[in-house]
Amino acid sequence: MDASPFAKLPDELLEAIILHLPPASTTAFALACRRTSKIAHEPRVWRRHCLAEYRYWQPHHDFKEKLTLPPAQTPWRQLFAERRRTDAEAAVLFEALLLTQQERYARMERIANWGYDVKDLLLGIVDGTPEDAEDVLARRYHANAILGSIHRMTAVEKWVRLQRQQMVRLEEVLGAYDLFVLAGRRGDLSDIDREFDRIAENIRQRDPDFDQLSVRRKAGQIAKYLRSENLVGNPNEENYHALRNNFISMALFEEPHTSLPLQSVAIYCAVARRLGVNARPSNYPHHVHAVIEAPSTHTLDGTPRPITHPPRPDNDDQPPDETEIMHMDPWRSSTETPRSDLLTRLIQMGIP
Repeated sequence: MDASPFAKLPDELLEAIILHLPPASTTAFALACRRTSKIAHEPRVWRRHCLAEYRYWQPHHDFKEKLTLPPAQTPWRQLFAERRRTDAEAAVLFEALLLTQQERYARMERIANWGYDVKDLLLGIVDGTPEDAEDVLARRYHANAILGSIHRMTAVEKWVRLQRQQMVRLEEVLGAYDLFVLAGRRGDLSDIDREFDRIAENIRQRDPDFDQLSVRRKAGQIAKYLRSENLVGNPNEENYHALRNNFISMALFEEPHTSLPLQSVAIYCAVARRLGVNARPSNYPHHVHAVIEAPSTHTLDGTPRPITHPPRPDNDDQPPDETEIMHMDPWRSSTETPRSDLLTRLIQMGIP
């Protein structure tokens, strides 16, 4: 029988205590008695520590997907321990590369090969090294250099996947350019992904009935929100060719939120996809638009299609009717772009 004073406390109180403990204290608390050990080893406890301690994760962890599963289906404590071991090994290598130039670049490469699993550690070195530390400049320089290497490797990986015609999202392909100008600041692919999730959730919260709207109305609501928040478009077209407008992370995170039409459409399509709208970019001559497709079961206006409605064959040269696709130009407007306007412009350009 447990002789610890904790044995007399109700489980609810023990759980409340653990909620306020950092990881090291949680491990120590688990040693107090069998009851605290059982509670401290609960998956949800270590899920919380993973979320609180680490912002960045290598893609192979499928961290975002793990968060959607019941806590018991993921070995959270083992996952946390794995990250701690990686931090410890990377920290030893980092201290070693500061001491001597011999094998310095080899050590930097070994750290960079851990990818995003060491990004939190490196950012901690950049931001957490005291100004009065004798090697503050060396620590920040080499930590930023390794971060840059990680970002560039990630960017090249996305472009290689695109070249091989593997699945890669437009915002990832465009965001990969941003990784070449990032150091430690906010705006890498995982930050962009989280920001799109946040924007999509804000749209849902603003309109509780959003999911019941027709696709056409959803498409308009998304564009309206993005333009109201100045997340797409460019109010000052004199700065149209400014270099910053090419970077999707700057459009999302930095004032003013200006971008080129391609980046605006990429933002629109990424948010729309998270809200169940099938939107993709269309390289209309001289200006990128977003094309929104109706689902196979309903028209754009929400009218159910007959069960016998045949899918469009891939070799069908006839243009789809206006119940199947629509066009949006979020860079210029929150309203639908009429097909007649697009056809007129094509005729004016001499395109059949």
